Amino acid sequence: GGDKKITTIIQGYSDKRIRLVENSENIGLTKNLNKGITMARGKYIARMDADDISLPNRLKVQYYYMEKHPDIDILGGAVWSNNVKNVYWRYFSQEWRKVNLLFGNYGICHPTAFFKTEFLRNNKLFYNEKFSKAQDYELWTRALRIGKLVVHKEPVLYYRCHEGQISKNIGSSAQQKALDTQVRRNLFTELIPEATGEEYEQLLNMNVEVLSADSLSRLFIYIIMENEKKNIYSMYYLKNELALRWFWILRGEIPRTNLKEYRRGYWFRYLMMPQFIKYFLKNRILRFLCEPRKIRGKEKVEFS
Repeated sequence: GGDKKITTIIQGYSDKRIRLVENSENIGLTKNLNKGITMARGKYIARMDADDISLPNRLKVQYYYMEKHPDIDILGGAVWSNNVKNVYWRYFSQEWRKVNLLFGNYGICHPTAFFKTEFLRNNKLFYNEKFSKAQDYELWTRALRIGKLVVHKEPVLYYRCHEGQISKNIGSSAQQKALDTQVRRNLFTELIPEATGEEYEQLLNMNVEVLSADSLSRLFIYIIMENEKKNIYSMYYLKNELALRWFWILRGEIPRTNLKEYRRGYWFRYLMMPQFIKYFLKNRILRFLCEPRKIRGKEKVEFS
C-alpha cells in the first residue's frame, strides 16, 4: 500500500545523505522519535509528521536562523493550515511559555521542530516513552527549563487537517486529553505536592466548579508561596497568570455560580493594581498578534 510506495520513492534517490530505516515491527511514534535522535548524524534535527508538507524553503529558513542565533536550542515555525497562518504564540516570552505549560501545551507546533542535536543528547532530552501521545508537550516541560525555544515568524510547514487524521478518532482524542492532563498534573505535583485531590481536580479543569472562591484564593496563594521557595517559575508571570484566571471568572469566561464571592479578597484587589493592568493590556496585544489569520494574495496556497 502506501508504505511500499513511499519506500520505493525513497529508494529512488541516490543522495548518500538519505537513509531508509525500517523497523521489523511497529514500535510506536515515541520510540521512533528517540531512535531518530540517536541515529541522527547532523548538527540539527528537523521533524515533521507523515501527513504534513514541509515548505520548499523550510530547512533553509530554519538552518540559517539557527546559525545566526547560536543561543537557540529549539526552533519552531509558523504553519499554514487551510489557508490560515498560525504563529503559535511567537510573540510571548520563554518565561511566559513555561508558566502557561501548567495550563496547556503552549510549546511549538511539533512538526515544525528544528532541534540542536547536541542539546538533546547532552541533556538526555529524549521523549518520555510512557507517553504514546502528548510526548511533545511532556518534552517541552523539561526542555524549557534548560534551553531556549523560539518560534520563527515564517511559515515552514503546511499542516493538513483532514478526516483521516488520527486526532479525529474519538478514542485517540480521549487518550490525547488524558495524557495532556497527566503532563499538567505532573507539573502541579512538582510545585504543590501537598495539594488535596479536590485542589488538583480544580486546577486541571477550571471550567468545572470544584472549590469555593475562598478555597481557590487560598490555593492560588499556596502556589505562589511554594514557587517562592522552589523558584521553578517566574514569579511575575505566575502571579499575573493566576490573576488573569480570576479575571476570566469575573468575566464569565470560566463559569461559576456565584460571582459575588469573587468580588472580594486578595485576588480581586490585585486586579486593580498597576502591575496587573499593565500585564493584562500587554497580554491582550500579544494575543491579538498571535491570532490565526487568513492568508491572502501571493501567500495563498492549496495542497491536495
